[in-house]
Amino acid sequence: IYNETKEHEEYFEDSDGVLEQHTFKKWITDYHVYQYIWTPKIGEILTCEVDPENFYDRFAVNVISDGELVGHVPKTISESITKVLLADGKVELTVISNPKRTRRNGIIVPCTYVLRGSQSIIEHAKDCICNTKLLLC
Repeated sequence: IYNETKEHEEYFEDSDGVLEQHTFKKWITDYHVYQYIWTPKIGEILTCEVDPENFYDRFAVNVISDGELVGHVPKTISESITKVLLADGKVELTVISNPKRTRRNGIIVPCTYVLRGSQSIIEHAKDCICNTKLLLC
């Protein structure tokens, strides 16, 4: 069973002022769909993009490796991640383990998520993600 670990946050500044960075561990879903076109490598850095045409989830977020769709952000946190991306924030994932088979979520790829953006949007995302995790425990 894959266990999530404690979250981490940092503050930094750029030319626009104070920005925040929030780091937590979660996973990528739907690996079973993309396992024939992508083999995750530990340490591999992935990007995210909003999927506005997804019929099943209006907050769907695609996970991208080398320009190819390789999975999705879990639905439990997709709304928060979408809001970060739409507010010109950045979301980066780093693969931290080989794919794992779970009963509840199918085949997942454990990752570290790093959210960067304005302090207010990252604080809001962090609060939503923390509350979601409590509901799942």
